[in-house]
Amino acid sequence: MLNELMILYIPKKLVQLISMTMAGSKATVRLDNQYTRTSTFPITNGVRQGDALSSVLFDLVLEAILQKINITGHIGTKSLQILAYANDVAIVGINKNALKDILVNTESEARKRVLRINENETKYIEVTRAASNSDHLHCGKYEFKPNPPVVKSKAGSLAETVVTVHMGN
Repeated sequence: MLNELMILYIPKKLVQLISMTMAGSKATVRLDNQYTRTSTFPITNGVRQGDALSSVLFDLVLEAILQKINITGHIGTKSLQILAYANDVAIVGINKNALKDILVNTESEARKRVLRINENETKYIEVTRAASNSDHLHCGKYEFKPNPPVVKSKAGSLAETVVTVHMGN
């Protein structure tokens, strides 16, 4: 994760401060507002849940993933658009094949950073003027359900598919 910060040109001094903050972190289990009798355990991977830095670091790692995918070009000429906020990513594609390609790349880059796509929370919407037999979108090992069902657009001639991807570890 700290390497991702360097790739994003976060100043080295700030990365070192984050590293020192995370070093030696420990946690204990709380059940029904009572701490368990087990001793504390070290956090060796990632950040402590609820830590003030966790959401910011997640956003920065997600930004590094999206930069690695490297979709470049003018907004009017691109066949794909990616919008991300917190752990939600919306991918808009001009066709299903382009969408499948970007999903495979996103999943591959996320896996390298110990993030997974939540298949149960991921949905897609297809907008088209023509009739479509969209049941599920198959992409690698994933199968995404349509939500809402296929929408027929009166305006525009291009089919668009939107996938909302939920990520987490």
